[in-house]
Amino acid sequence: MGDDLHAAIVRHASGEADWVNALWKAFSAERCLDTLLRGLLAGIRQSCDARAVSILLVDRELRSVIARGHFAREYRRVRVSTLTVPLKKVLLARLQGLRPGSVLQRLDREYWYLPEAPPGQLHCLLRLQRPRSMHSSEQLLRVLAAPAAAALERAHEIRRNEAAHRQLSRVLEQLPATIWTTDTRMRITTASGRGLTAQGLNAEQVIGQRPTDLLPLSQADTDPLPRMLEHALRGQSVSNEGWRGGRRYQRNVEPLRDDTGRIIGCLGVSVDITEQHNTRQALAGERRWAERILASISEGVISVDRSGRVRYANPAAARLCGLPLDSMQQQPIHEVLQLRRDAGRPEAAEQAWETLSERPARRLLCTAPGQDRWVDVQREPLRSGQGIEGDVVLLRDITLQQALARQLAFEATHDPLTGAPNRSLLADRLEQALAGARRNGKRLAVCFLDLDRFKQVNDTLGHETGDELLRQVAERLKQVVRRNDTVSRYGGDEFVLLLEDPGSAEQLADLAQELITRIAAPYQANGHQLHITTSMGISLYPDDAEQARELVKHADIAMYHAKEQGRNGFVYFTADMNRRAREHLFLETALREAMEQGRLSLHYQPRLHLRSRRLLAAEALLRWVHPRRGAISPARFIPVAEDSGLILSLGEQVLHHACAQMRAWADAGKPPIRVAVNVSPVQFRHESLLEQVRGALREFRVPAGRLELEVTEGVFMGDTAGANDRLRELKALGVRLAVDDFGTGYSSLSYLKRFPVDALKIDKTFIRQIPGNKEDAAIARAIIRLGASLGMEVVAEGVETAAAARWLRSRGCYEAQGYYFGYPVPAAEFHHGGADAR
Repeated sequence: MGDDLHAAIVRHASGEADWVNALWKAFSAERCLDTLLRGLLAGIRQSCDARAVSILLVDRELRSVIARGHFAREYRRVRVSTLTVPLKKVLLARLQGLRPGSVLQRLDREYWYLPEAPPGQLHCLLRLQRPRSMHSSEQLLRVLAAPAAAALERAHEIRRNEAAHRQLSRVLEQLPATIWTTDTRMRITTASGRGLTAQGLNAEQVIGQRPTDLLPLSQADTDPLPRMLEHALRGQSVSNEGWRGGRRYQRNVEPLRDDTGRIIGCLGVSVDITEQHNTRQALAGERRWAERILASISEGVISVDRSGRVRYANPAAARLCGLPLDSMQQQPIHEVLQLRRDAGRPEAAEQAWETLSERPARRLLCTAPGQDRWVDVQREPLRSGQGIEGDVVLLRDITLQQALARQLAFEATHDPLTGAPNRSLLADRLEQALAGARRNGKRLAVCFLDLDRFKQVNDTLGHETGDELLRQVAERLKQVVRRNDTVSRYGGDEFVLLLEDPGSAEQLADLAQELITRIAAPYQANGHQLHITTSMGISLYPDDAEQARELVKHADIAMYHAKEQGRNGFVYFTADMNRRAREHLFLETALREAMEQGRLSLHYQPRLHLRSRRLLAAEALLRWVHPRRGAISPARFIPVAEDSGLILSLGEQVLHHACAQMRAWADAGKPPIRVAVNVSPVQFRHESLLEQVRGALREFRVPAGRLELEVTEGVFMGDTAGANDRLRELKALGVRLAVDDFGTGYSSLSYLKRFPVDALKIDKTFIRQIPGNKEDAAIARAIIRLGASLGMEVVAEGVETAAAARWLRSRGCYEAQGYYFGYPVPAAEFHHGGADAR
């Protein structure tokens, strides 16, 4: 062996060491190195004493790899371990001073040689001691050193590869798979992995067999493995999944190629994926379940990737967006969601998308024309273990809720009957209009309208007809005013108009007159032709008030003055009206307190027979003494009581007190007389009057003939049939009936023959100036004759002089009352003995 090796080294003096491959195949690594070194030493002996030859193989870190010769004897323990300190120092010193490829002469004829070596390879250090021939030794070193270093480096590389191969084999054996290779005849050449041991096999058992021989008999004819091997040998990579023995496997078969690319067999990998398959199936089931849930909910769900493109959308989202579900995939989100903040303000789609956040926001989702929908949009980041991967958009259709909210908002601010703004919206618009008028120096007008005698329409034709009439009135008002003006139904039959910048006084007056005229035109309502008029009051900003409430109140006051002036017209507010309105309010409040605290009292004025001066009756007159203002005339507070409705309870109190006083006088033994009590038209028309009279007479045990009720001519206006029925009912109780203030009303004299009236009382305005005033005397004389012809008693009021009393007696009037006969006095001061000295 040594000679053969020596010859090989000499033949490869150029540095090639391919022969080491053959040597490596025949022997183990250690044996190969030993044989190589022995051959080198044998060749060296020809030039020097073998004892003088040492070979040391070191790596670049100066770690000993292998040593022979003197080095081996001197450093036995440094074969594969770190060099000892003395030798390391020597080597460092010498290596630093030596140039690769040089021979350095030392003491005692000792030579060291360091061949050239590429970076990363080993260094072969040769030492010769006492060579026989310096020239031959140096030549030998030059010839042998390079091949020796290359051979040793190759041997060491093979050794490293062997270790890596063993490590790779251990790794492959631990893999949870089966890895195998075949040759071109489909015979297994290698096999490893835990998959073999799981099947109760090892590599020795399967090498040389065909992979198909390892399949169960039940699957031998159906398993696709043979076809997969055939495809792989044709250069195709194939894979499949299948069940075997209750387990799920994934197989991959690829062509196995050598360094030239030639197919030399197949490489197969079989992995048990049962757990992964079960996990995938579970996840797929969860996904299908989640998709069914998302498909069944009414809310839209859209997922968007980081580039802003749609990755998923459920059917509800497609329905809301008005798009086919498939067409939404991979589309930019701002093209799918056409959002606006409100219907009247266009907005860029990208901008609308950027303004969305995790808090729900109300947006208008624009789809096909006329099919826009209101949605609540919520945008949330889509997070994973790698961070934010996109967004999730939640859409909830709130179109119906929006419509309901708008309807509720409309109903809260509009009159349900006419659709006109109500008081609340009017107040809001009036405040805004006032702010604009102050800012721009403009004027405002508020018109307060009240329909005249509208109650009669409701009472006679029903509320349905009245409602239809109100709707038509509201529509006519809207047609007259401008679009930016406000027509508000204030309540009942009242309307308020807000006119911004109404123009000049003449223009406003023309508009008011046009409103009056248009409302007075005929109406057709539920088969009836109706006529109605209105009374209007007008207040102006800043002339009459600067606050909204004051403007409406002043227009209301002016409206009542329009009614007092005959209705069917308009009146501008004045400061005097406000004073009278405040006085009216004061009187109403004070009168209410006086009634509650019993501060009202009855005074009685005597009525005498003009011939005998005998006391016939007494008229009960209501008196009120205010603690601060003193006596307040009935002419002032009775109208207030009628307007406020206090007249009903006030009239009932008067009736009871008068009957109670008659009872007291009777119990005191006073001569019986009649007591006249005034009845307001409001009280007369009320259905409770008859029962109040009957109750008072019964409670105080007063004969009905002792009670005389005085009514004015106003009760005969309007519902004459109802008035006649009421009078007859009272007459049936036995009470006397008299027409008070006769001659001042507007009634027709023909009514007198129809009503059961006992007496006519000539108003004092016709009595005070007789006999000097011929006109008054003529009227009084006519009334006396009318009463006599109808069989009625005639009573003169307001007699203040003896001349008036004589004139009346001479003309056939025999009953009278007035200051000439006595002033109204409290009951305790009333004299029952007849006339005084006059």
